[in-house]
Amino acid sequence: MYWFLGLPITRSKIQNITLKQGSSIGIFRVINRASNEILLGKDDRHLNFCVSILLDEVDGLKYVTVSTVVYFNNWLGKLYFVGVRRVHKAIVPEMLKNMVCNI
Repeated sequence: MYWFLGLPITRSKIQNITLKQGSSIGIFRVINRASNEILLGKDDRHLNFCVSILLDEVDGLKYVTVSTVVYFNNWLGKLYFVGVRRVHKAIVPEMLKNMVCNI
């Protein structure tokens, strides 16, 4: 695990994912799980965030919707997120592609 401005960054290959409430996927903790949605999150001294991955099917087409909520605990969290916000739209699709390739 690597650290940037006090926040953990990991690039390890994830295996044996259980998706049970309280389990972890990399740095993410599984907050809750339903049949079509999983809530992942991480609380840190700089910021707290929650990610919703919602699966839906409409007219035979499958959709994935990813939503993120971030709460800043201090200015370092805001500073860290300035960089993340700029590349967030590129990071999320890339993470989804990696997840699909590893399933």
